[in-house]
Amino acid sequence: MFVWSKSKHSDPLLRPLASLPPCLRPLACDPLLVVNRLTYLQQASCLLYFKLYDLQTTEQIWGSDVKQHLLLAALLLIPTAPAIAEESRWYVGGALHRFDLDAAKSTFQQPASGLPVVGTPAQGFEFDADIDGDTDIALLGGWDAPNYDIRLEFEYRKYASDISNFGGSGSGQVVSGEADAQQLVVMAYYDIREVAFIPATIKPYLGLGVGGVDVELGGESDDGVMVQFGVGVSYDVVHDLTVDLGYRYFESEDLNYELANGDLLTEYKGDVFTLGVRWYFFGSGE
Repeated sequence: MFVWSKSKHSDPLLRPLASLPPCLRPLACDPLLVVNRLTYLQQASCLLYFKLYDLQTTEQIWGSDVKQHLLLAALLLIPTAPAIAEESRWYVGGALHRFDLDAAKSTFQQPASGLPVVGTPAQGFEFDADIDGDTDIALLGGWDAPNYDIRLEFEYRKYASDISNFGGSGSGQVVSGEADAQQLVVMAYYDIREVAFIPATIKPYLGLGVGGVDVELGGESDDGVMVQFGVGVSYDVVHDLTVDLGYRYFESEDLNYELANGDLLTEYKGDVFTLGVRWYFFGSGE
């Protein structure tokens, strides 16, 4: 049987363990094993505690062994990323997107050399155009860092949608046919992992991102910068597979088109509802 006595622990680093309560004394049976299981920050915290214990003024500082044990417990509970973090992992995935697009704040400028619609050269028209909604598939890839509750994600989306109304009462139909677009967005998501009364496998999230968009209208194309906001909820089916239900809103800067019948300046925005899946691999702990 192991016999406890302060004389057996003459080393000042081991002496505090001998004064632990009975329920914690097994920790001192193999102190090296205990220390090896601690993180570097926790080891430094223990050494700090041991040094404080070895001071002759310890009793004057802390008043009792109870307070010393509370100090040791507090130091060991210092949150450190290597000790409590879930592994960060890479993932790929895809999503089914149902989108509704608008060409907002469109301005059509009739060229001076062309035939004016009303009779005045270089006449301008402002209108909001309508583009039919449609469904597309997006490709996803990203990095998930649970310890920081964030995900960094690349999203690529390509869509083609019929133009239902692209003009005003004065300008008539400026362009017709299809609107073809490609988007590449970098999103930063914040996963809310601890919500009362919600299982840990269900995680609401919100995010913000920036990217580029290229849109073709009437045989002409232009590209620009876009911003996107996202919100949704994900569910961990198994450890490596997650399904996602969300909403995105995006808006682009003004895009400029030199059409045969005039110059068009327009801003694209859209609402997107998503149903996606993510497959995780290459975890930091694997």
